[in-house]
Amino acid sequence: MNKAIQKISILSLCVSMTLALSCVGVEEKFPLKQETIISSEINGKKDFSRYAYQNYAFACIAITNGNYHDAEIYLKEALKYDKDSPYLLMKLSEVLVENGKMEDALHFAKRTVDLTPDDSKARELLAEIYSQLKKFDLAISQYRQILKKDPHNREAGLYLSTLYIRLKKYDCALNELSILIKNEPELMMAHYYKGRINLELKAYNKAKEAFNKALEINPGFLPALFDLATLFNKTDNVDMEIGTYNRIVHLYPHNTIARERLIALYYKIGQEELAEKHMDELKKMLDPGDRKRKRLGLMYLKYGKFSESIAELTSIVSAWPNDQEARYYLGVALEQNENFNKAYQNLNLIHPASSYFIDARMRMAYILERQKKPDTAIKLLKETINHGKKNPRLYLMLASLYEI
Repeated sequence: MNKAIQKISILSLCVSMTLALSCVGVEEKFPLKQETIISSEINGKKDFSRYAYQNYAFACIAITNGNYHDAEIYLKEALKYDKDSPYLLMKLSEVLVENGKMEDALHFAKRTVDLTPDDSKARELLAEIYSQLKKFDLAISQYRQILKKDPHNREAGLYLSTLYIRLKKYDCALNELSILIKNEPELMMAHYYKGRINLELKAYNKAKEAFNKALEINPGFLPALFDLATLFNKTDNVDMEIGTYNRIVHLYPHNTIARERLIALYYKIGQEELAEKHMDELKKMLDPGDRKRKRLGLMYLKYGKFSESIAELTSIVSAWPNDQEARYYLGVALEQNENFNKAYQNLNLIHPASSYFIDARMRMAYILERQKKPDTAIKLLKETINHGKKNPRLYLMLASLYEI
């Protein structure tokens, strides 16, 4: 007996038994062991439907428990008793996708479509598998066939549109979206995708119109709000960008990304009090040492608030000693605050494998130069180069030190 299946609750087992029994006569005894029913054990055609449903029921329990490996086994066994069941074939295809067996999934999805050519869900699954296998023309063909039979199929139209967007065939995508909007004017996602395409094409007025329409339908749709803010950023409309982020934090007070962007914008335009207000709100949401507060330390550093930056980044490296980014920028903040010894100590803790290593070494050399120790700085840079870090910037700095 499969170990994963042994852990199934009594309630789940009862449900599966009820499902299986509903498909056979009550007088037929249901097996008490939850094992795959081997086809060689079956006598007579009357049992085929019964054991197909039983294995299907066990597959459903396995899926519920996230055990797709066993679900695959049960479904394949079920198909031995009902080999042309479109439902079993489609379910097996879905499970094979979960198991990463895309070519096998494709085989069973194609069989499903062959048996039920008018089943749009089966064609959608086949199209998605083609798409994952990067057989985009075949995926498009499947969506086209669905829409030919049912021009008002919302899901197929949206999937086809997103596939065209993925392929950067924006004209085709816009055409599909226009059809969707004509059929269903309040289809929010169609307006949103239209906005995304126009944003990509730098058709900002059309993008703005589409995003606003999406938000008229669903005022709290977060992706449209963020994209609208991005649009205002690209068009240098700071006031509208700030207004959009304020709209987000009003709807979603705990959205840290929107608050961070507001802080950056307020610092940018010199409204430090408003920036600090949102900083305080973020601090209420995040405990000291929470890795998300690293962004606060970096923002403080960017806008010259060195003491505040040092406090935030010190909390981060205390809680996360191996956070190389926080460690490096703590060293930078300490250096900017002219606390050279502590800056040097922190920069010296950057690992050679870190992407911050070369910058850390150059800052250490700069600190040594400011402390009137050019010989020590030269030695440090030579050691760094000998360590295999042959970066042109190291040689340039080394040359400048020799000139002192």
